[in-house]
Amino acid sequence: SPLTEEGLDIMTSKLVHCLDNARRVEIQDDLCDRNKLLSLKKLLTKVPLLESLDLSGRFKKKCGFSDWSVLVELLKECPHLKVLNLGHNKMGDGGMQALSGAAQHLTNLQHLSLGHNKMG
Repeated sequence: SPLTEEGLDIMTSKLVHCLDNARRVEIQDDLCDRNKLLSLKKLLTKVPLLESLDLSGRFKKKCGFSDWSVLVELLKECPHLKVLNLGHNKMGDGGMQALSGAAQHLTNLQHLSLGHNKMG
C-alpha cells in the first residue's frame, strides 16, 4: 500500500535507532508530492552514514520545479552518498538544472544514474 506522509513520520519515529547504521535506502513509493519529499528529507537526516539512495521511477507524475528544489535540499542531507539512482523520473531540463545545485554537496558521489529522464 502507498506510504502516506503520516505513515512516513510514524515509521521515522519508530525506526530512528535502527537507521543510525543504515547505508542503503531504496524508496518504492511515488514521491511527486512535496510533503512526501519533505518527510523523506526528515527521515534521511536520521541516516547519517547513507551511501546509496535509489529513487528510480519514484516521480511518476510530472513534477514542477519547486518539487525538484525540495529534492536538492534532501540530497544536501546525504554527505556520504556514493551511489544515487534518479533514472526513469522524467526530470527534464528543469530537474537537471535543480540537481546541479546539489552537486557541490555530494563530494563522495561515485555513481550517478540519470538514464531515461527526457532531457534536452
